[in-house]
Amino acid sequence: MKIEKIDIHQYHLALTHPMTVNNSQIETREGFLIKIFADNILGVGDVPPFPGLSRETLDEALGQLAPACESLIGLNFEQIKALLTPFWSFQYSPSVQFGLETALHNLLAHDSNQSLAQTLSPNAAESIITNVLLSNEMPVKRAKESVKAGFRTLKLKVGRYSADDEISVLKKIRKTVGSQVRIRLDANRNWRLEEAIEFGRAIRDISVEYIEEPIVDPWQLDSFINSTGLAVALDESLSSTEWPDFPGIDAYVIKPGIIGGIFRSADLCRKAHKRGCKAVISSAYLCAIGLSAAVHLAAAFATPGTAMGLNTSNRLKNDFSRGTLPIEEGRISLTALDDILDPSAVTVKDILHVE
Repeated sequence: MKIEKIDIHQYHLALTHPMTVNNSQIETREGFLIKIFADNILGVGDVPPFPGLSRETLDEALGQLAPACESLIGLNFEQIKALLTPFWSFQYSPSVQFGLETALHNLLAHDSNQSLAQTLSPNAAESIITNVLLSNEMPVKRAKESVKAGFRTLKLKVGRYSADDEISVLKKIRKTVGSQVRIRLDANRNWRLEEAIEFGRAIRDISVEYIEEPIVDPWQLDSFINSTGLAVALDESLSSTEWPDFPGIDAYVIKPGIIGGIFRSADLCRKAHKRGCKAVISSAYLCAIGLSAAVHLAAAFATPGTAMGLNTSNRLKNDFSRGTLPIEEGRISLTALDDILDPSAVTVKDILHVE
């Protein structure tokens, strides 16, 4: 068996609500699907550059896809396995690498009658826990509903409104959900150090699990940690060649489509565990194809028993799936997720055909 043809399709998925990233408003999730055909086997991958987060643009990602696909035509499965090594994982930009690695690993998984997670690790879990991202519209009500639905980890964006208002909301959420539910915060580097410290000191009695990237300069995180006593998580910092390694850094929040695929994400999981941090796989609003890959990656490499950041499909009006993300008691079953995937569920634009 060998790779016979590869198709590239562009997708535009409408968001349920516009979002603002680095002062730019985004109303659609755009990217490319890669479909790799070998005999009667299909491997699908998602190339998801995200404006404001990815280093590469949509056009730059597309420019890499044509030569990348041409280089894969004719490879047999043994050659694919030989290709899929950490050395190859820096060949292309992060979103392209994510899509290619996912499609090729899915091809191998289907050929061996295994799940993607099983091909990555023999100890992969059959399901993963996820948090729920609370919207800024009625977050207290949403928190109560989420806990009732079985979620035990809540996440809220901060640094967007007045500090007093956000602190008030946090206190109401904690009072509503009780002390056994974890609360995570994400500031997306919205504060200067002094602002972050003032906010952090004001919420010390709320008991948050961690706050992601509270300040503009991550190399000042030690000052924030020492001044507030709060744990922090790294997210945007992980896209750099170097990042802080201070006591009090509790988690690495790893976005495979931004970081650059399976191998790079797995390596970050190992580095997190080596220094005693949680490895949390997260989604930058991935389509169902990319989200499925992230879930399988989490099942193979992330910290067991820790909530992932993968409950994002409800932010898309349409998706490559038959139905909504199957979550029961805050847990996603890999089998149930794969059963609803449908690469033909959304109308796409044919971009490239290679054979």
